[in-house]
This record gives sequence, structure tokens and C-alpha cells, in this order.
Amino acid sequence: MYRVIGIFTDLLTPFVMYFRRGAINTVKNLLGNVFANLRGVYTFKIQIKTEQKKGEKGNYMTPVISIVDKENEPKTLEILEKEARKYEYLSKLAGGEDFIDTKPAETLPVPTDEPVDPTKPLKENINPDDIPF
Repeated sequence: MYRVIGIFTDLLTPFVMYFRRGAINTVKNLLGNVFANLRGVYTFKIQIKTEQKKGEKGNYMTPVISIVDKENEPKTLEILEKEARKYEYLSKLAGGEDFIDTKPAETLPVPTDEPVDPTKPLKENINPDDIPF
């Protein structure tokens, strides 16, 4: 699986896309072009479209990634590099290379038929003043 991090040019907000299975070859081609240019992935403006393909199990969509332009403005390149390094640092602090949670879900406590006693204090010691609504 590959993780692609980018910034929407019109919204100026970051996004993360995960590519797996049939989409991996598309990302490998992009990375091959990027490494051939000896530049960081973040220095390219790309366009992502989808293409319908037919297979043994039916029709499916695959991404098509094309490089639209290279960023050449030194000030912008400096900002992009700083943001890419910051994201990678935060990713490592969060505990790994990606944010997909592979841990099994915690089991919920078994419900009981015990009646609720409104005079009994809550076990969580919740202060009603701490609730913002």
C-alpha cells in the first residue's frame, strides 16, 4: 500500500490518499518519474482521474495520475519541504508510517439487566459543568 500526501490547490488544505491493489502500479509509475527527476514528490502538481477497466470479476475503477507541472519557485519549494517534513515527523509521533488502525477493536462491556438507580452517583465522576452543551 502507498500513501500519497498532497495539498488541494484551490482549497489550500492537505489530503491523504491510500493506494492499494490495482492502483499500486499507477503510484509506482509516478514515483519512478519523480525519482528520475531527482526531486521530492511534493514538488510536482499532479492530476488524478479515474479510468474504468474490465476484469474477470467485473468492471472496476483505477486511478490515472499525470504530472501537470513542476514547482520551481524557491520560496514555495521551501514551504512545501518544511510542511512535508512536519507531516512525516507528526506521523512518526503518532506511532507509525500510516494512520490506518490495524489494531482489533476493543470489545464493548456486556450490558446488564440491572435497573438504573438515579440516586446512585456515576462511576465516571463526570462533572455536569464540564459538558459543553
